[in-house]
Amino acid sequence: MMIFGDYDVDGVSSVTILVKALRKLGVDLLWRVPVRLCEGYWIRPQAVIDSKEQGIHLIITVDNGIAELEAVDLARTSSMDLIVTDHHYIGHQLPNANALVHPTLGDYGRVEVTNGSSNDWSKKDCKCARSLRSIMAEKRDSCGKSQRKERRSRS
Repeated sequence: MMIFGDYDVDGVSSVTILVKALRKLGVDLLWRVPVRLCEGYWIRPQAVIDSKEQGIHLIITVDNGIAELEAVDLARTSSMDLIVTDHHYIGHQLPNANALVHPTLGDYGRVEVTNGSSNDWSKKDCKCARSLRSIMAEKRDSCGKSQRKERRSRS
């Protein structure tokens, strides 16, 4: 199983929470957050290909996937299952995922956001999220350096 997030605060938090919860249940999984400078935003077809090569049979997106029709279709035609959990704008077509979790679909209706938050973040959760952000920043920095070197060598 692969949990695929996004590199913003709700994406990183979602990955952290889901990975922690599933690991407590004994689920063996990998997670991935794209490096924006190299991979852009959200799940892309190359991420699906990489996951397939790693032997992944199920991808769960968090905070992305509702508009990534090509990546979802590739997963499905590659005999992979894909569950999309997202809150972003739904485009002209829904992705062909095994399951869609979105606040405007099904019996959930529109989710109302309140000013008062009942989230009880422990110091451990925040430390985990900060650690993930640090790791991703290091990857981003190294990616940026390699891109700069490549651009210089082309000149």
